[in-house]
Amino acid sequence: MNQSDLETLWKFVRGDLAAPDFEAWLYAHKELDAALGNALYLELISANYRHHEDVFDIREKLRTSLQTPLKCECLPLSDLAVIPMGCDGLDQRFFASVEEVHACGPDLWWLHLSRCKVCGQNWMIAQEERIYDDYMLKRLTTEEARQIVENGKWPDDFLTYEKVLKVGQALSKACRFLDTMSFSLIDTIQDLKRSRPDITNAEMAALLGITIEHVNALAKVS
Repeated sequence: MNQSDLETLWKFVRGDLAAPDFEAWLYAHKELDAALGNALYLELISANYRHHEDVFDIREKLRTSLQTPLKCECLPLSDLAVIPMGCDGLDQRFFASVEEVHACGPDLWWLHLSRCKVCGQNWMIAQEERIYDDYMLKRLTTEEARQIVENGKWPDDFLTYEKVLKVGQALSKACRFLDTMSFSLIDTIQDLKRSRPDITNAEMAALLGITIEHVNALAKVS
């Protein structure tokens, strides 16, 4: 199996390739019979890709089949992904092969470009350790990475802290604070207001996973 086929299979497994598109691709690549094994290949071409349960089952069977030979964590991760800090060890396994190659600078202290030493995949990473305790990841093409290094042109997904928090809101879960007046909460509210003065308390409450009343109290302190 060539690298392109492997990447397409993983793209389907992680949900970045729609089931109908994968089905069309699969029927055009009959040589996968030998690479995947006849039994799995027959299941793939026999599945109903318009049926949610069939798609789920096929994705899980493919994941099991493809997982074993992996030497890094890049392929199983979605194009836009979240890795918890210190939860199940995924962060340690990921950063065992992924290293920083370019930082955005002090104004956007959370943002940097990294590259996997094993597979060469480029990742734009936002380190969010105030509210969600996660690494937010976006898969980048070689050209996107080149634009960052040579021209300072970053994709806009994580260019404000609000955008970083929106990814956390969509893909993760905010931490619960024992100290309701934590500096992490206060600093984040100040940063959000500084970046977008018209942001509402309701919007900030949703991003931080707290109530509007809690935001009101934090705003008075800040």
